[in-house]
Amino acid sequence: MGSALERLVEWVRAVYGELGTADPPAWRPERLEYDVRVRAMTPAGSAVTLAAYPGRFGDFDWYAFDQLGPGERDGRSEPETTTRSLLPIHVRFRGMPNTRWWHFERGSMNLADVKADRSELSKLILIDFMLVHGNDWFVVPFTQEVGTLCRVDAVLVHDVFGDTTLIPPANAQTGAPAERWSLFALTVPGTAATADYFVLPPSAPSATLGGEALEEVRFLRDEMFNSAWGLEHTIENGLGQPWSGHERAQQIAPLHEPLVNDTESPLKYVIETDVPLNWIPFLPVAEANGRAITFQRAAMLRPNEAGTIQRVEPVGRILRPQRVDTPGVYKIREEEIPRTGVRVSRLVRRTRWIDGSTHIWIARAKTAGAGEGSSGLRFDLAISQP
Repeated sequence: MGSALERLVEWVRAVYGELGTADPPAWRPERLEYDVRVRAMTPAGSAVTLAAYPGRFGDFDWYAFDQLGPGERDGRSEPETTTRSLLPIHVRFRGMPNTRWWHFERGSMNLADVKADRSELSKLILIDFMLVHGNDWFVVPFTQEVGTLCRVDAVLVHDVFGDTTLIPPANAQTGAPAERWSLFALTVPGTAATADYFVLPPSAPSATLGGEALEEVRFLRDEMFNSAWGLEHTIENGLGQPWSGHERAQQIAPLHEPLVNDTESPLKYVIETDVPLNWIPFLPVAEANGRAITFQRAAMLRPNEAGTIQRVEPVGRILRPQRVDTPGVYKIREEEIPRTGVRVSRLVRRTRWIDGSTHIWIARAKTAGAGEGSSGLRFDLAISQP
C-alpha cells in the first residue's frame, strides 16, 4: 500500500509539479491582478526591466510589455547583427479590391455596404487603407527567434533605376508625439517615448487550453450596505471539484433565530437579517495617510452548536491570501471593485512549451462583473408574528 501511494505522489508531481496552498509569487491580492517584471537585454546592449501585463487567460503577447525607465549599459553580452537582402511583396489580405481597372472580383465582400459612424475612426482608417493605400504597402519576410528582442537599424531600398534609398523609422522624428507613428513599439510609462525594438515572447505563438473554474469569487458593490461583498460563487470541495457556494450555504443549518422572541407580542425584534454564508463583507477603511480608502475583509457573526458566537470566514483561497502586509488582514484597493463588479476565478490551464513539453498549472483570471448587488442585510427590525 505504501509503495502504491509513493508512486501516486511521484506521478502527481511529474504531471502537476509541486502542489501547495501558497499564493502565486506574482499575484497581488490587493490589486486582484498579476504583477510581473522581466529583465532583458536590448539590441543596443542595455539591460532594461519590462513590466508584463498578462491577458485574460494568462498569456503574454508582444503588447503585454512596457519598458520601465531607461536601460543601463551592460557589456557582458553583445547583440547579434544580421544583414539580409530579399525581395518585398505586395500586401494581400482577404477582401482586398483588385488594383487593376475593369477586373471582375468575387462578391464575397461588399465594401459599398460598410456602414461607418463618425465615432468609428478605426473602421474609417481601415476602409481607406483597403480602398486607396492598400497597393502602396509591401511585406518583407523576417524570421525572429522567440524570446528575443529585435531592432531594425536601417532599411535600404534598391529600385529598378539603380538608386538606393534609406527609409528611416516612422517614430524616429523629433517632434510632438502626435507627429510620430509606431505600430509595434513598446511604450515607456510616464513619457512620450517609445522603445526602438520589438519583443517576441515565447508565449506569443502558444495556445492554452482552459478547464472549468475551480473557484470563482464575485466582488460587487452594495449601496444599501455602503460597502462591498465578496461572493464565493464557486469553491473547491475536498475532491478538488468545483462546488456551488449557494449549495454549500443551503446545506448548513439556518442562521440564528431572533434573540428576542416573545410569542405573546404581535411583533418580534430582529437585530439583523440573515445573509448567506458565502457572502463575505468588505468594509471601507481609511488608510493612515487619510487620502486612500481600501476595502478590508470583515465577517458576519452567527451562533454555533455550542451556543457561542463565531465568525463566518471564507473557505476559498482567493479571499484568504497569504501574501498580505498584516497577517489575517486582507485589504483591496477601492478602485479595484468598481460599480460594474469584478470576477476572479481559479482555473486549470494546459499548454505546450516551445520544446514540446506539456505544462499544467492553475491560473487566476479577472473579468468584469454583472453590476451591483444587494445582500438584503438590515438591522433593528420589528416584524409581525404570524
